[in-house]
Amino acid sequence: MTLLVAPLVVVLAAAQAPFELNTKLSIAFGKVYWVTATVAALDKAPVWKDDAANPPLSARKAIKLADEARGRRFKDPDEWEWRRALVELCDAGKGRWYWSVRYQAYYKGIVYFLRLPEIYLLVLMDGTVVEPTELK
Repeated sequence: MTLLVAPLVVVLAAAQAPFELNTKLSIAFGKVYWVTATVAALDKAPVWKDDAANPPLSARKAIKLADEARGRRFKDPDEWEWRRALVELCDAGKGRWYWSVRYQAYYKGIVYFLRLPEIYLLVLMDGTVVEPTELK
């Protein structure tokens, strides 16, 4: 039953979140979170110029910043362990890019086939980490 309700919760939560194109929704331990790279924040961050081989903020630096923010905001609960699952470079248009870092929580010692608790953190090209907001 819980597996059927979870997608419905995300749909309802999305309707309540101030939606922007660069928004990620996630569910972790019964709470719904959204995180947005706002247009204003993206405009303040450096542009990744077309002639530059690499973005203004390296993947390694973005991962380090996101890992530190995750550790402060989302501690490893008893019997669970947060693991980085995905690091993605996202195009917001007009030379504006950001990193999206997804973490999943694993119950220690068990193999999973179901959806795991997850959170997203976004890292802008100026090193700003955008943390998720809990929907209530």
